[in-house]
Amino acid sequence: MALPPELQQRISACKTDRSRHQGAINDFLRLADPVRPRIGDSSGTVRSDEADDLYDAMLQEVAEDFASDTLHRIMPRESDWLKYEPEKVLPDEVQAALADPLKQRTDAIFSAVRQSNFYGEAGAEWAFDLGHGTAALICNDHGKGEPLSFEAIGPHQLLIERGARGRLSAQGREFQLPLEEAFAQWPGADWPASLKRKLANKQQKRLPVCCIEMAVRVYDPGDEKWNWFVAVDNHVIHRETLIGAGSCPIVVTRWRSISSTAWGIGPLRKALADAKSLDQVAYLRLKNLGKQVDPVTVYDDDGVLNPEGGIGAGMWLPRLPGSKIDQLDAGEIAVAYYEGGKLGDNIRRAGFQSGPRQEGKTPPTAFQWREQQVEEGRRLEQPTGKLYEEGVIAILNRVEHLLTKRGSIQPLVQSGKQAIRVRPLSPLAKQQDGERIVNANNLLTAWRNTLDPQIVAASVDTVKTLSLIHI
Repeated sequence: MALPPELQQRISACKTDRSRHQGAINDFLRLADPVRPRIGDSSGTVRSDEADDLYDAMLQEVAEDFASDTLHRIMPRESDWLKYEPEKVLPDEVQAALADPLKQRTDAIFSAVRQSNFYGEAGAEWAFDLGHGTAALICNDHGKGEPLSFEAIGPHQLLIERGARGRLSAQGREFQLPLEEAFAQWPGADWPASLKRKLANKQQKRLPVCCIEMAVRVYDPGDEKWNWFVAVDNHVIHRETLIGAGSCPIVVTRWRSISSTAWGIGPLRKALADAKSLDQVAYLRLKNLGKQVDPVTVYDDDGVLNPEGGIGAGMWLPRLPGSKIDQLDAGEIAVAYYEGGKLGDNIRRAGFQSGPRQEGKTPPTAFQWREQQVEEGRRLEQPTGKLYEEGVIAILNRVEHLLTKRGSIQPLVQSGKQAIRVRPLSPLAKQQDGERIVNANNLLTAWRNTLDPQIVAASVDTVKTLSLIHI
C-alpha cells in the first residue's frame, strides 16, 4: 500500500515545524554533544572529530550534569517515581483494603522499568535532549521472554505536529535501516513484492531503506486513540488503531511548550549565546596565553645580530653597541579569565548547576547549600509540571499498558467485588515538603538561639519533633 496523501501532508508539516528549530537545536548539539547527528544530516555524515573545533567544554559538562540530575530527581533508579491512587474518593476502609493491591501493582510496574534498558537509553539521549527542550522515546514489548525495550529518538529523527487543545496530533520518527534489518524489525508486516525481491538479492538486501513510524491522534471523547502507521520506502507495511492511555509507542516529552509550535523550549537554549561567547573567549585566551609564554620579540636590524633562528640557553651572540631587543606586551589575560568565569556561571545557572560554589575565601555553610537547593527546586517547579505529565506519567502509562497486554497486571484494581481504576499521583509535592523542612529547621534554630537552652530542652520533645520532620 502506498503512503496515503494525508500522511504525506502530516510528515511534511512535521518537517516544516522542525526546520524552525533546526538552527538552535543544531547549535546546542554542536556545543553540548558534538558527536551526535544533527537535523539535516545525511546517513553518511560523520561527526566524530567535531569536538576538535571547540575550545571550551563548559556546556558539555553542564548538559551532562543537567541530564543526570534531572533523571535522578524525577526518575530515581533506587525508588519508585510516584504513587498510585484511586481515581475517585473512597471510604477509608476501602482505601485500606486497596493498600496491598496498589503496592503489588506499583512493584510490578517499576520492576519492569528497572529490568528494561530504560536508564541506559534515558541517560544517553532522552534526559540530555531535555536541555534543548524536546526528548522522545519509543517503548515496545518484543515478547514475554524479553524485558521491555526502550529506544531514544534524536531530534534528527523526530516528527511531531501540534494539534487541538495544545496536544500533539502526530508523533513519529523517520530513520534508515538496511533492508534486511527492516524485515527483522517488523517480521509480521505486509511487505510488498518489490521489497521482497530486493531482500532475495544478495547485492540489494543490505541497501539502506527509509523507515517511518507515525502515530496520528484520533479525537475520541471516550478514550485515547491513535492510528499507527509503519512505512518503508513509501510503502505502508503495517497499520492499526491503538486505543487506551499508553497505547502509543512513542512518548514525546517537552520541557516547556509554547502555542506556536509542537517543539519544546529547554533551559539550556538560553545558554547558547553565553556558550558561544565562552568558546570565543577560550580561543582568545589560549591565543594570548601563547604570546605571554613565548612573547613577540623585536630587535634593531644592525647587520650583526640575527636571532631569527632562535636563541638557545648559554649562547653568546654578537651585536653592535646601542642595538636594542624588546618584547611586546601581550593582552590582559586576566580579563579573559574573569569574563570566562562570568559566562560559565551563567551557563551553570541555566542548567540548574549554579551552586553553591566557593567564590571567595569562605566556603558555603550547610544552610546556604540547602537554601540554594530549595531555590533551584522552585525554579524547576514550573517546567517540571510539563515534565511529569509528558515524561514520568506518560512513560509509566506506556509500561502499564504493555504489562496489561501481557497479563502481568489487571487493568483495574480489585477491592473485594469492586473493580477500581487507579491513576498515578504527581510527585510535585516533594519539593514543597523540602521547603517545609527548611522553614521548620530555621524556626527551631531561631528558637534555640533566642531562648535559654534549658527551657528549650524541657519544653521540646526532640524525638517527636524529628519524627514529624520528614519527606
